[in-house]
Amino acid sequence: MFLRVLCVFAMIVGSSTTAFAVGKTAVMTLDFPHGAENCGMGEVGVSLAENINSVFWNPASLPAIGQNLSVQYLYSYFHEDLLPSLRIKDLYHNDTIHAFFMQDIWRNIDLGMSYSINYMSMGYNDRIDFLGNFTDSIHCSETVRSYALGLRFYDVASIGFTIKNFKSRIAPGFNGNQQDGIAQGQVFDLGFRLEKKFTIAQMLDIQPVIGFAVHSFPHDSVLYIHSDTLPRADPLPLTRWYGASLKLNLLDLFGFVYSQEKQYAAIDQEFVDHQGYKIQLTPFFALVNGSMDDIDGMCFEENKGWVLTFNYQQTMNALVRCTDLFNPVLSEKLKVPSRWAEKYHINPNIHFQYAISKIHSKGDNNFREDQERKDFSFGFSIIGDLSSLSLKNKHKDRNVKDAGNETKSQLITESASGSSNTQIVPVNENSLQDTSVVPSTTREPVK
Repeated sequence: MFLRVLCVFAMIVGSSTTAFAVGKTAVMTLDFPHGAENCGMGEVGVSLAENINSVFWNPASLPAIGQNLSVQYLYSYFHEDLLPSLRIKDLYHNDTIHAFFMQDIWRNIDLGMSYSINYMSMGYNDRIDFLGNFTDSIHCSETVRSYALGLRFYDVASIGFTIKNFKSRIAPGFNGNQQDGIAQGQVFDLGFRLEKKFTIAQMLDIQPVIGFAVHSFPHDSVLYIHSDTLPRADPLPLTRWYGASLKLNLLDLFGFVYSQEKQYAAIDQEFVDHQGYKIQLTPFFALVNGSMDDIDGMCFEENKGWVLTFNYQQTMNALVRCTDLFNPVLSEKLKVPSRWAEKYHINPNIHFQYAISKIHSKGDNNFREDQERKDFSFGFSIIGDLSSLSLKNKHKDRNVKDAGNETKSQLITESASGSSNTQIVPVNENSLQDTSVVPSTTREPVK
């Protein structure tokens, strides 16, 4: 079955041979990345699964992001100064994404689903008649609604699929017809991801990952309405993303992530190189840095930023320990909500992300020199472990360390007559419901 899926995936990838140049898309929102953490690492994401914004690059990343049963939400915003010489911030962009994760929906299969609204606005633009007189103002915008689903098998191989419905209103209502300059349609993304985690001395985790994705197939153009002529086709660049990343984690306290990826437009054979890294200094704080080199676009982009994550359980534990040093009574009160969260397996997190990107021109064209973009992301996630919804406890544990301890417990029972004879019965810890001493039904031999 899995081999058949790979064959279908290979046929789709092989058919993606018609594409326009990178950056020449008619629907910019299909090409604009979002999320401060990913953008701060050089706009990488096809091999990363650090947060749910990675679904923009690769829907196959979805099932690797969540933990147990969890829900995540992220809101991202940026503004970009497209004309630095005029000091006009004329592009505004925001994205809202919701995701749901569930591990072990069937044996060793994990599920991830998301819904996002990607919105871009170029503000209101004045229209004038042929005499130069003001007529009215029009709002130029684009909206892309995405529905993504990803499956992961045995914590190694993932495949994902995204449906994107877009509506573009970059120049609506010209020539007096309100329907002119509007286009809408549907495209698809398909992604694939391979990962494997290795643990050394139960201290250091090493996780290499490779990822591949095809964006915006099967169409290579979109039709914009023109009332006085036939609809005009504008390009939709079918592109490929591929890359690899390496993640190191030391005792869940410190970490390092490096990613190298490429964006490729097949027919024009144009590349954009992306690379970046993330340094995890504590469980709460990380620094990101990266770059994007648009070889054919004659520009180079530098990225940097930071990521701040508040894990409720970790934060409360640290607060309790500190408070206990000078006020034990207050420390006991702080333990109440923490115990409630532990009882119901609820572990909320709050995320803050920030990144700044600056473009440097190559050659003699300095028009985009110092063009700047600032990305902000805010969100939260709620991680639970509800056995009634997750099938994790009904199948063999994928953790080899724990699976080997299933039959280590032993129950010692005594005979009802008080005899010193004992029985040692191996018991599976997962199936042990009552730990009380059970009288033996063994009869005394007849004398």
